[in-house]
Amino acid sequence: MFGLGILMTFVGMLGAAGLDGRFTRYPSLRTISVLVMLVGAVIYHGVFYSWSFRRARVPEAVPRNSPSTFWLRLVTTILWLGVLPLVCLWVYHQLSEQH
Repeated sequence: MFGLGILMTFVGMLGAAGLDGRFTRYPSLRTISVLVMLVGAVIYHGVFYSWSFRRARVPEAVPRNSPSTFWLRLVTTILWLGVLPLVCLWVYHQLSEQH
């Protein structure tokens, strides 16, 4: 998975840098390559952090069923389900106003 994430990130970067929507026959290819780059970066960072947390002693310092882990999971869920979609919609709105 680590190698797949890196490969997707670099292929997406090359596609985003090399494809210009004005000069290619299919301008949506640049959008697809940017999405591939973003998905690859998320996979790469997710695997990297899971490997580093597996080796580190930090997760062992917090007991698994303590009240603090409940609140950490709750805050993480709220951020992923509530804040992140709103930020994505705001960025889309800002980008669509520029054109």
